[in-house]
Amino acid sequence: MNSFKESLKVNIESVTEKKSILLLKQYIAKEKELCRIFDEEDGIDVNAEDYKPEASVTIKRIMNLLGYRNIRVKQAYTSRICSGDNSGTTRAMLADIDKDRREKHNLALTSLIGLVNFAKKYGMEPIYTGPLLSEEEIKNHKGISQDVRMEMTDAFLQILIDLGEYSVTINNDSDLKNIQNKIFKVRRDYAVKSDLSYDDGDIKFEDSQSELYLC
Repeated sequence: MNSFKESLKVNIESVTEKKSILLLKQYIAKEKELCRIFDEEDGIDVNAEDYKPEASVTIKRIMNLLGYRNIRVKQAYTSRICSGDNSGTTRAMLADIDKDRREKHNLALTSLIGLVNFAKKYGMEPIYTGPLLSEEEIKNHKGISQDVRMEMTDAFLQILIDLGEYSVTINNDSDLKNIQNKIFKVRRDYAVKSDLSYDDGDIKFEDSQSELYLC
């Protein structure tokens, strides 16, 4: 692990295991509160059958974070399964996955910024307190953006680890249950032994072969 990673491991105060879950729950609750206030002021029948005060933006942002980790799992798994296959079909498939990975990475970084800005807007504690890139820097990789991209990515990967370890059933948090189910599904489908915890880290798979056949 390089010196940048060592310092990051010490300084990443904003995403401890318990705190990250607490803050996400606060954001979800706040968005539901805002949704109810808006609907009541707008004269919408809050008891209508089709009324669902969901925390759609917050949940969507979390899903965008997960989308990046999922594509990293798929990329690592595909490279492992297709090792030695240099056919044009396989090369094209890996190139498509890499393109998808870049797009999902940018979306995930933008989503982390969205979570931070939402918290600041309503006077709540942000889930991440490190440096942030502008949308232009995210898109174009300008200047010192690479180190900051790594720091932001490592932070949201830790959030996802916390979500995977959180006991949704015991705490009865239905808002997080769907996300956690998707985390578990990817683990099962790709036989993931250990999740990605750093952006330049490795994903470990079980020795037993998964049932996915990609090549």
